[in-house]
Amino acid sequence: MVQRSLSQFGYFAAAMMCGVALPAVAQVQLEEIVVTARKREERLQEIPIAITAFTADQLQRAGFKDLHELTLNVAGVQYHSLGLAIPGRVNPSIRFRGMDVNTQSPTFQLATLFIDGIFVQANVDSIPFDDIERVEVVKGPQAAYFGRATFGGAVNYIMKTPSTKEFSGEVKASGATYDEYDVSANIDGPIIQDKIGVRLGGRLYNKGAMYRASDGGGLGEESSKSIQATIYVTPTDNLSAKIRVFRASDSDGPAAGGYIAGRNNDTCTGKTITTKAGETARPVRFICGQVPKQGQALNALGGLQIIDSNTTARSPQAFLSTGDPNFLLTNLIQKPYNPSIHVPKLNGIGLERRLFRMSGQIEYEFDGGITATAQGGYNTQEANWVRDYTFTPRDNAYSRDPQDMNDHSLEARIASPQNQKLRWLGGVNLYKQHLITSGSGGDALYLCNDSVVGLAFGACVQSPNILLNYSSFDNALGLTDNVRTLGFYGSAAYDFTQELTLNLEGRYQKDRYVRGLIVKTTVDSKKFLPRVILQYKPTPATNIYASFAKGVIQPEINQAVIDNDATARAQFTAQGVFAFTPLEQLDSYELGWKQQFLDNRVSINTAAYYGVWTGKKARQIVNILYNCGTGTGAPNGSTGCRPALGEAGPGQPARLANGQPSFRAANATISGDSKIWGFELEGNAALTESWTAGWTFDYARNRFTNFFANASLPVAGFTNMKGNSHARFPKFSGSVNSAYTGKLTDTWDWFVRGDVSYFGKTFVEVDNLATCDSYLLANARAGVEKEAFRLEFFVKNLFNDKNWAACSRFSEFDLPLDLSNLTQYQGVIVAPQNKRQFGLKTVIKF
Repeated sequence: MVQRSLSQFGYFAAAMMCGVALPAVAQVQLEEIVVTARKREERLQEIPIAITAFTADQLQRAGFKDLHELTLNVAGVQYHSLGLAIPGRVNPSIRFRGMDVNTQSPTFQLATLFIDGIFVQANVDSIPFDDIERVEVVKGPQAAYFGRATFGGAVNYIMKTPSTKEFSGEVKASGATYDEYDVSANIDGPIIQDKIGVRLGGRLYNKGAMYRASDGGGLGEESSKSIQATIYVTPTDNLSAKIRVFRASDSDGPAAGGYIAGRNNDTCTGKTITTKAGETARPVRFICGQVPKQGQALNALGGLQIIDSNTTARSPQAFLSTGDPNFLLTNLIQKPYNPSIHVPKLNGIGLERRLFRMSGQIEYEFDGGITATAQGGYNTQEANWVRDYTFTPRDNAYSRDPQDMNDHSLEARIASPQNQKLRWLGGVNLYKQHLITSGSGGDALYLCNDSVVGLAFGACVQSPNILLNYSSFDNALGLTDNVRTLGFYGSAAYDFTQELTLNLEGRYQKDRYVRGLIVKTTVDSKKFLPRVILQYKPTPATNIYASFAKGVIQPEINQAVIDNDATARAQFTAQGVFAFTPLEQLDSYELGWKQQFLDNRVSINTAAYYGVWTGKKARQIVNILYNCGTGTGAPNGSTGCRPALGEAGPGQPARLANGQPSFRAANATISGDSKIWGFELEGNAALTESWTAGWTFDYARNRFTNFFANASLPVAGFTNMKGNSHARFPKFSGSVNSAYTGKLTDTWDWFVRGDVSYFGKTFVEVDNLATCDSYLLANARAGVEKEAFRLEFFVKNLFNDKNWAACSRFSEFDLPLDLSNLTQYQGVIVAPQNKRQFGLKTVIKF
């Protein structure tokens, strides 16, 4: 099926490419797009960086619902809800050019979304596309203009500006199978003619459950509400100001995800492999090769239903053992938080999130053409999320992860006229972030652990009436971060000739990162981040450039090293874990060619890149013998530190009653090195006045050059990842689309559009043992329209592709909890594709 789909994809792509050779048609040209990725207006085809842009009309005609659907049609970038190993709309991440991220912390992401050039730390899934004027996806390090968290690239949403001349409005409504609906309305127009305009809008979105859990509950339910208001003031021709306010709330049920246990789907045991580093390893209890698909993989109970989890707050396991139907609610879901945290309350498993954003910009153009701009933004997010930690039908482990965050930024810049031989720009910005959240796993409740003498493997399931021995962990808010970043940036472009231009850009950035809520640790870093671009335009239709840019990600703090005593710190150091990791740096080289053909009927943009990545963060599992009652590792009363049961007392190394030492596993961060390289191609064609086509192709390669990771050591049998590839980014991906519009009557047109996206095979983890198979998604839409009305029928996932949308390694927590061997049994967290959907959409303008 996959080979046949790939063949169809290839034929479709060839047809699109051949189509550009059709005879010229007078007055047919591609739409010209103007972008602002360098804080000034430039034509997309003339800007000397790799950037993909979509206008509001293109977003509507493609039917993109969110950033995930959009990035399937962009070379070199991906966005998915399975950000690290967590399905759902909680911590998705943006990835560029084969790079992966090993943390779910918003502080250390590879890329960030901006709204009107203003940093947005919080989740972006609630932003309605109908309020967007343009989306710009900018690839490669973008620190020179955008600042922190643009190591791999940036996504910038340019929001619509209210009109000061005429009133207009728009209502959009769509409905689809699986109880999905999306309704939005906007009104736009002047309050004072030619002086003040306002835009008001709102959206209601809902998606029902596509999957059902064993207990009958729905999986994958999503709901969002949002309102926005924008006011635009232009008292004179050279002065303008815009203020935007946005408020949204999300309410999701249990996420659609599942767990494929390595021990139940073992294809490794008995094999001997030679790693890329030249070592011999004998992996066990894991998947070597393709992750089994739906209908083939075995779940934790030996059945075939993988997309499953517990969806009720009334835990059967806890009820059988305690007789309390509200045990899970009382001991985890509704247990009081630290007073510093402000998040929505939950009554069950799922996500509740509230967002508020406010931004403003003022711009003044002096008589000589110099432009001064000032802008600022304020964002808050309060989110509460409770999940079945195992994503299986077994009833054993649950967690809650609060996120209480806010950030604000201020920026001022001044720019010369852009029609001169020498052009310059300079600015300063200040960014502050405050984030309170739990560490890995959040607050946790385990209903079965190994401190019960004689408790056998799987005993919680085999003997549900045993005396419950639960463990409750209140996370110390270990990923609480405060950030203050001050940046001074500037650029200069000089035209040596009409064809040759040199661009010098750079930012001097001072970053202060503070971790901890009570005991605080501070890291300061200073760095100059340059970008140099040499641009050659031999003809108005040809743009060739070469560039060098540097990106950085701030050092990580291993708080567990700092919070514990000298005895524990020495053990961390012996295992290669230190209080601070080095600064992550990326030296990126890029060569690009943008070409227009046939009087701008066809455009092709290509980019080849190479990057050296040093200090790349890696997760490390360390086993520490803590002293009881000191630091955060072994508090008095925990396993190994209960004198009443014959275990160790305060100040003594943790040990069990039988005298055996009681080690505890701890998560830590170390660093390594890798390199990336690849090639990107994007093209568009106006084949005739009525027929358009587009295509993308992405080849992304990467290799670790010095990298050790032991999270999968118990199953992989090795830790040296030299020569292996990054996880969760395909080597090959691409897309094609084509649309045709014809006359139905004098006032009505008919249209049809098809989109096909290919997402290649990915590695599940850096050990490169397991792979997630490729998939092919096809969407189709057809309908009728006239000037103020559009009606379309659409199908998503036309061929009902059932391959996994994403896969990530994860430890198995169905088993009795063993604090010294948390990663002994491992498997793969999977996220399914959205099932095939049929729907109708209407757009009414007035």
